[in-house]
Amino acid sequence: MAKGQEESKKQGGGDVRYYQVAWTINDSNINREIGNLEAVPDNYPKAVITTDPTMKDSTGGIRIVNHIDFLLETDT
Repeated sequence: MAKGQEESKKQGGGDVRYYQVAWTINDSNINREIGNLEAVPDNYPKAVITTDPTMKDSTGGIRIVNHIDFLLETDT
């Protein structure tokens, strides 16, 4: 993981998920934000949470989700 980068791992009841939080995602930082999660060597669900409206549902299996949508989800 790059210096200064934050990544969260949520684990409970045998369920593991990884989250990366980014204020915004654009062409200049998408590889950095997604790359941190791509570097995790397992197949648990991974998502980037951002204040942007959702641009894509996923990139390489990593979900990009708006922070409001994330908070409204029932399976997080």
